[in-house]
Amino acid sequence: MPTISKIIRIEPAFDDPEFVREMFERNAPYRTMAGYLPIKAQDSFLPWFRGNWATNGEPLVGRC
Repeated sequence: MPTISKIIRIEPAFDDPEFVREMFERNAPYRTMAGYLPIKAQDSFLPWFRGNWATNGEPLVGRC
């Protein structure tokens, strides 16, 4: 019989989740992952999206 794990509470990842939602909306649109590839390779990828908010520890987007 498989062991059933106990339920544990995980604390929120962000102090201000609404701020994260606002940053997401403010810095849109986000390119699909396939947008980084040559055009002929784009047909075989699912529409996953990404955006870089920071690189090498430096912010690329503002907080306001």
